[in-house]
Amino acid sequence: MRRAVLRLAAANALAMAAGFAREMSLAYYFGATAAADAFVVVLLLVDGVATVALTGLAGSVLVPQMTRLMEASRPGEEYRLMESLGLWCGAAGLAAVAPGLIWPGALAGVLAPEFEPGQRALLADLLRLALPAIPLALTAGLTAGALQARARYATPPLGRAAFSLSVAGAAALGGRRGS
Repeated sequence: MRRAVLRLAAANALAMAAGFAREMSLAYYFGATAAADAFVVVLLLVDGVATVALTGLAGSVLVPQMTRLMEASRPGEEYRLMESLGLWCGAAGLAAVAPGLIWPGALAGVLAPEFEPGQRALLADLLRLALPAIPLALTAGLTAGALQARARYATPPLGRAAFSLSVAGAAALGGRRGS
């Protein structure tokens, strides 16, 4: 038990440090620019959905149900539940992002009405790239719930760390300081 708690604490600390590295990398390479503002709006949208999926969907809904099914000794029932929820979340996620993919300019106007037209166009372009991540974030929430139900607590924070480090790495590869 003690080792599991230490592993979870270390994974969460790594996720927080990776998030800090992501923010520092974005600030270093993009500064306070219109592009950085548009990127932050998109990042908050995807990260917010992921957080709701991980805490709400996984923690409040899936973990208790899967735990109950596993304790009832009905082999495979928890996997059928996860499969059904995964299909529903994927379909609902695709339906939710479809209007934003079809009309990204309108979504950009709703998300950031104070942006200038050029900045709103950049946000619309970024939304086209990022919106497909939302159904994946919902699926990640389900996966995290299944892992938590099986007492695999460190994996979800390690996934958050990987996401943050990939954003920081992309900023380092694609950003130019002072641009």
